[in-house]
Amino acid sequence: MRAIESFEVREKRSKRNRLIMGVLLIGLMVLSTAGYAFYGVTDASDSNVSSGGIRYDGSYWIFPSSYSDLYLFNDPTNIVKVNLNNRALNYGGKILYIDSEDSFVREHLALNLGTYFNGVYEACYGPCLRDLPEKDCSEPIIIYRDSSENSIRQEQNCFFINGDTGEVDKFILSFTQ
Repeated sequence: MRAIESFEVREKRSKRNRLIMGVLLIGLMVLSTAGYAFYGVTDASDSNVSSGGIRYDGSYWIFPSSYSDLYLFNDPTNIVKVNLNNRALNYGGKILYIDSEDSFVREHLALNLGTYFNGVYEACYGPCLRDLPEKDCSEPIIIYRDSSENSIRQEQNCFFINGDTGEVDKFILSFTQ
């Protein structure tokens, strides 16, 4: 059995409990705000920003271009561009087709070049067994083949990339600049 308490004792205990709870909630709010404020702070030496605004986010090198940011696998300062007769800006309003069996490369090309075109779709260069539209050089198409020999060449609206992801970055940088 509980002892009978006076109104003043119960009121005193209630005030004390409310004060403790209030202090705890205010402390929690202050600490969570401070934690959120310091969460986004990074050390300047870890920012990986090089000249020209190029930065590394842990997955991609982000290269600020005049039209949109480019996300590259390799540091763009180490990429030697190739001469192409046509650039991405020449194809405004058109659809870009990509022929590559490597879905990672297809997505990488679409991510970087999609803003220059009305759409990016998968297609086959010439006849193929896949259930895709067959295209020729009358429309812009990028043909990527994984190869030990690195090369980039252009025939009309066809862009042939042979090699690894470094060649894809070289093409993207050359095509958009």
